[in-house]
Amino acid sequence: MTELLDKQKALDETGGNALVSRKMISIDLVLTHGRLAKLYGETGAANLSAQHVAEALHYAQSDRNLGVTNRDALMDFVAQTDNGAK
Repeated sequence: MTELLDKQKALDETGGNALVSRKMISIDLVLTHGRLAKLYGETGAANLSAQHVAEALHYAQSDRNLGVTNRDALMDFVAQTDNGAK
């Protein structure tokens, strides 16, 4: 997952491309950081989890319509996305 994160960050730095908008990249970064935060939290790595929550919230600021403004909202967003919004 960290390789994916590296590729997403590189794409974000270039501003996207003809197929992927900056907004899509930001949402992907929110999800990837959120998933890593969840994983690290489940394994007891609280500092790494908190770091990824902060990164996810940073990228979430670019799209306030996501409603991701704190850790709980982030975990809900990840869960809904991974489980398929119902």
